[in-house]
Amino acid sequence: MHLDGTGGERSLRVTCRVLALALSLVFSLFVARTARADADAGADAAAEPPIEPPRALSHAEPAYPEGETTKTTVIVEVVVDASGAPSDVRAIEGSEPFAGAAVSAVKGYRFEPARRAGKPIRARIRIAVDFTPPEPAKPEPIAPNASAGAGAGEIAKPAPIADEVTILGERNPVASPTQQRIGRAEVRMIPGAFGDPYRAIDILPGVVPIVSGLPYYFVRGAPPSAVGYFVEEVRVPYLFHFGLGPGVIQPALIEEVSLHPAAFPARYGRFAGGIIAGQLREPATELRGEAQIRVYDAGAYVESAFANG
Repeated sequence: MHLDGTGGERSLRVTCRVLALALSLVFSLFVARTARADADAGADAAAEPPIEPPRALSHAEPAYPEGETTKTTVIVEVVVDASGAPSDVRAIEGSEPFAGAAVSAVKGYRFEPARRAGKPIRARIRIAVDFTPPEPAKPEPIAPNASAGAGAGEIAKPAPIADEVTILGERNPVASPTQQRIGRAEVRMIPGAFGDPYRAIDILPGVVPIVSGLPYYFVRGAPPSAVGYFVEEVRVPYLFHFGLGPGVIQPALIEEVSLHPAAFPARYGRFAGGIIAGQLREPATELRGEAQIRVYDAGAYVESAFANG
């Protein structure tokens, strides 16, 4: 048997043409059905008339809650029936007492109902109710004094209004927001301070001595070299004898010592640590004195007024 190759190619060409024709027919049917569906959807949308939303005809201002001072907005959801009356009023965003005040205000609203093709319908809408704190009442002007005896034809002048207030007080020259103070009476009750106010500083929070007993401190992590010592705003770089002995300033002269661990006044200069500042006692008007006796040292202090004070 002999098979002609030309006949096989012709059969293959015929088969391909048939498949192409079938695919073209299927695609044409699909495009036609899709176009028809889109046309039907567009016709339905065009057939349904648009909805006109409700419109507020009158609305009551919400009452600002007493005791509040903030400005806020409450979102209220309300159902407007076909007669224009509100119902099912509730706050969906906002906190009390503003939410309750907003709901009460919206219940007093009156609406023109929503319409479709001119016919009133029921609709659900959302309304933003703003709350602004009321402005403080302005003082009423002072009326002219009729008893001042103004003559005929004269205009009485209003009484002058004071616009200047003077406040007198005592200024503390060493005060700061972080100041901590220790007085003479407290120092004498602290064990290990030897009656010296500058040694009593290590009981305060944030103060740690290098070694227990040494009067040189870390203040909030800053080393002793970054801590400033002052007496009546005068810096004292050498405060203790031999580094650990008694102070070079007689304790009887010091009224109190203040610790400024941070935010100290700028007049003390630049220090990375804190400031330890002492204040002197007022001069005596009569004879007074005191003495200290310890195992390794002794001291005394006597003060008296002279020449009539």
